[in-house]
Amino acid sequence: MGKIAVQLEGDEKPVMVACPLFNRQCRRGKRFYAGMIKMAEESIPTAIPPRYRKALAKADETESIRRVREWDGQGVLYIHGLTGTGKSFAAAWWPFNRIMQRLEKEWEEPYRWREITAYEMKWFTAFDVCIDRANMYEARNTPMLIIDDLGCESDTPANRAVINDLIAYRYSYSVPTIITSNLDPDELKARYKDRMYERIIQTGKVVDAGRYNKRLE
Repeated sequence: MGKIAVQLEGDEKPVMVACPLFNRQCRRGKRFYAGMIKMAEESIPTAIPPRYRKALAKADETESIRRVREWDGQGVLYIHGLTGTGKSFAAAWWPFNRIMQRLEKEWEEPYRWREITAYEMKWFTAFDVCIDRANMYEARNTPMLIIDDLGCESDTPANRAVINDLIAYRYSYSVPTIITSNLDPDELKARYKDRMYERIIQTGKVVDAGRYNKRLE
């Protein structure tokens, strides 16, 4: 809150006004923003690797991030590309950014932040889902799911059946799912067949993370 002087037809009158902008430069704004970032980091799945978590607030506007930003949170977001192209980081960034958007809308009410960030989600690799039935059940039922490294699991009929069942379930209940994979859409279709491919293409957004390996920079 602050005071400004408004002059109307020669008279000045002090008026109390709220800060019209979310100002990240003033001391109060910096303190609030740091608290928001901490709250958002604590609210994303704990299974997201620490290396990603520490960098999410300062993410560069890469092509992957720009394309992922366009996803509306409906259906499936399928991010594919070669190793090291930032697929997993972009997948972790989306829920972090969604939480930050919610916090910024209510930035002056920190007592509500924990309520605002209540956003149940899970992060599993495809290998984790296939190797442990408990993980598969959790993945099926979580309101927001991130499946990392689809295709890293052994290519067996049993594993393909698990993945197909998981995607079919989430497709049927229209719950948001983010998938990262080294498999491009044609390779996805060849490995998991038409039904799963069509469900992903029909309900979601496909993002090509490219071929540039950022780990070698």
